[in-house]
Amino acid sequence: MCKKKRRNVAVFLAVAIFMTTLSIRDTLGQGGSPIPAPRVLERSAPTASLLLEPQAGRSLLSNIYKKNVESVVYVTGVNVLPEKKSELEFFAPPPNTKEEFTVGTGFIIHEEGYVLTNAHTVVRSVAPIIELHNGKRFDAEIVALFPHNDLALLKIDTKTKLTPVTFENNEEISVGETIVTIGCPHGLKYTLTYGVISGMNRSSQVVDIPGLMLKNLLQTDAAINPGSSGGPWFNLRGAVTGVTVSKRSDADNIGFGISISTLHEVLPQMLAQAVQSKFSVGFKVVRDRNNGPFQCRVESISSAEGASAAGLSVGDVIHSINGKAVFHPLDFYLHMLSFNANDEVALQVFRAPSVASSSISSAVPIPNVSDGQDTENLSESDYSLEYQSSQWVCVYRLSAPELIDVPAMVRDELGMEVSPLDSKTILEFGLRTSTGVVIRSLDQNLYEKLQHPPRSGDILARIDYQRPKSPEHLARILQSIPPDKPVDLVILRMEYVQEKKNVTRIDISNWRLVMPAAE
Repeated sequence: MCKKKRRNVAVFLAVAIFMTTLSIRDTLGQGGSPIPAPRVLERSAPTASLLLEPQAGRSLLSNIYKKNVESVVYVTGVNVLPEKKSELEFFAPPPNTKEEFTVGTGFIIHEEGYVLTNAHTVVRSVAPIIELHNGKRFDAEIVALFPHNDLALLKIDTKTKLTPVTFENNEEISVGETIVTIGCPHGLKYTLTYGVISGMNRSSQVVDIPGLMLKNLLQTDAAINPGSSGGPWFNLRGAVTGVTVSKRSDADNIGFGISISTLHEVLPQMLAQAVQSKFSVGFKVVRDRNNGPFQCRVESISSAEGASAAGLSVGDVIHSINGKAVFHPLDFYLHMLSFNANDEVALQVFRAPSVASSSISSAVPIPNVSDGQDTENLSESDYSLEYQSSQWVCVYRLSAPELIDVPAMVRDELGMEVSPLDSKTILEFGLRTSTGVVIRSLDQNLYEKLQHPPRSGDILARIDYQRPKSPEHLARILQSIPPDKPVDLVILRMEYVQEKKNVTRIDISNWRLVMPAAE
């Protein structure tokens, strides 16, 4: 190439570079300062660092994984499907029997060892076991079981504080949003997958709970496999926005999860059972969406003592407990789990003028919250209720839990008198666990239409999917079941036929917890 042609090419390149520089400068703005980028997250103060301050060399997904993986647990146990006539569910297997173990996932929702998972992950095992990320294993107690929602609340006693997840406050989810899942598919513990919300308001049948069809599910293309069930779905803020349920067995990349809106509706009911076993709250809260971000409203007060005596009233909206923000009933019960009977709590509430005392100021102050729960991006107007209200601080001491009249509860609901299992009975029946209660007497008239009615000396081994560990535990199970709900009972019987011991299982379907009307 001649010198003249090379010089023309060089001039052309210089002009092109200069024009490109001017274009970039105009794009950046006056003085070359970048135009501020639009905000990616509107209410992400607690976890904004995931996007705005990533650690060098680590991706966003890696940060979400690191932040939450220690809150995810492996749920396992001997696999015994709760099928009718299954002997292995209750009776010890022959020696040298090779047993299978279930694989599932759960996640810690409270530092004192409360774990959320799927109900179908738990009912497949006689005695569920939880393994933490550090490899330590613990026997799990079923605190609340909601099979119709496919959710189970478990409790483990670790003697140390655990790291819980954070729940998303905002229930508005759109198709196309990114989710990150952590689970234990096929026993491959703490596996991360990600995808998008592919659809909403889906329905799916849960195979392990016959007849259960879940609705209002989220659909995702994230990899879901057996063992992923019960695992959390995280959004890009690192907050839980769903729970893995199932996948389509006849398709790829079609998985389903329980939505955050369902969790906000159902989980407070489950946590309430856990709280009531520790102390008496004395009142009931519900979600009231008319109160801006603070939606935990007192619906009823069950006792004139405690909170009522300290000034709490029906209609009050709770804003904080001992300085920790309460945006909805889920926050309320999670905070309450940290207390015990005789602890003192201070409830900061807002009260409508029609309820408030005339001696209380009608100003609308900013609540004094300090737990960092998504409050930095809320303006002063966001804190105001739709009605002008007054601040009120209710301080009271939590009382002991309400006692259940166990004999009366069992007699009224089942027409039975029961006693705990003893080691001799466990050995005679050849039971694989110490769960169940012995039937000492019962009202035969209630069961006379059954082909195989219960008898004195039988063992009540299961009611629905819960296995009573004692008469007291049986009473709590009965208390948690709606009185008009049909339930299934499993009875174990030992009898001798021609001097040969015979132990059998008897299934009673759709027994109603309603006593027949007296004639």
